[in-house]
Amino acid sequence: MKTPLAWYNVAHNKVRTALAVSGVTFAAVLMFMQLGFLGAVTRTATVIYDALDFDILVRSPMYLHACDARGFPAARLQQLEGIPGVKSATPFFITLNRWQNPADATVKRGILTMGVRPESQVFVSDEIQRLVPLLTTDFGVMIDRKSKPEYGPLNGRTFSDLDVGRETELTEKRVQIQGHFALGTGLAANAAVLMSDRGFVRVSPGTSIDTPNLGLIKLDGHYDPVQNAQVAESMRQSISRSAGSDSDHGTDLRRAGSTNTGDIEILTRETAIAAERKYWIFDKSIGIIFMMGVAVAFIVGTAIVYQVLASDVANHLPEYATLKAMGYSNRYLATVVLMQALALAMMGYWIGMLLSYILFRWTSWWTGIPIEMNLWIVVTVLIACVTLCSLSGLGALRKAFLADPADLF
Repeated sequence: MKTPLAWYNVAHNKVRTALAVSGVTFAAVLMFMQLGFLGAVTRTATVIYDALDFDILVRSPMYLHACDARGFPAARLQQLEGIPGVKSATPFFITLNRWQNPADATVKRGILTMGVRPESQVFVSDEIQRLVPLLTTDFGVMIDRKSKPEYGPLNGRTFSDLDVGRETELTEKRVQIQGHFALGTGLAANAAVLMSDRGFVRVSPGTSIDTPNLGLIKLDGHYDPVQNAQVAESMRQSISRSAGSDSDHGTDLRRAGSTNTGDIEILTRETAIAAERKYWIFDKSIGIIFMMGVAVAFIVGTAIVYQVLASDVANHLPEYATLKAMGYSNRYLATVVLMQALALAMMGYWIGMLLSYILFRWTSWWTGIPIEMNLWIVVTVLIACVTLCSLSGLGALRKAFLADPADLF
């Protein structure tokens, strides 16, 4: 039976082992939290699109993100609605406005404002869709129950039936809460309201009923993503031909492979969602910050474990030299140190995962941010912990690799 030398090294000096495990645990917790926040960014970035029922999206070429979508001519939707295979083309209005706390008129906060036609079918959720036909006035609003408490719910925690009938101001226009729904906060605002399209124009300066922010296209039948892409391309070609025939030279205004047809962009649902995530994760600093946090945690963890393992290897150089003199190869020494590093990695990882799970639950409850520990995060952090400990082990063993056994005594 072979002696478990790696385990004996780990168990021999409990203080040094505890230091190494704490280093791995710290790195693991930091990586778990950063990846958890990054995952929350990924989910909240598309909370609006996830709630909307569409196959193809029409938007302005000046579009930045869902809450700053700009606008485009509503006449384009009428053109697209006449294309074979299109079931409906519905305008959707969305922007950020200022909400006055009903309980404290001095408190005003940014709020996501959505506007729809009362007869439209645009939401995936039955709860929200049932409220749409009730938007018959230009002053009535439905408010998101998941809005933060600082927006003024009567019970101080969440909007409910108690708030129905309360009046307040939205961008200095009087509005009345007529219902509530569950959507979830996004990255641009901590609350949301839904109202009619004409009500939206009333409270949103610079907007027009003829200039929607998004166009939601539903197709006939059941289409898969490939077919959606084909229909979207045919739409672009149709709009481009129309724009070209209206131009002086009759040229196609759309470049090959572009989603831009001049005054609108046409994207499939999958493309629109991917673009929204890319904007918040890679184009904005918030996603980059979380990714840098993962990198910093990896570097810090590697440095801590390296220092501990290097010290351990230095203290055991005579033993390693004896093993080499007995004929054991550098490969065997590497195996011992790597197994020791792996033991540290696994101990630190499991402790870190347990602590992170507790922190995930607490952070999600305290902030309302949907942080979840999914399989991707669990596997990613496990690989990172094993990798950082392996790199630390190989770095610490370098001196023993280069040393002559005769020089170690």
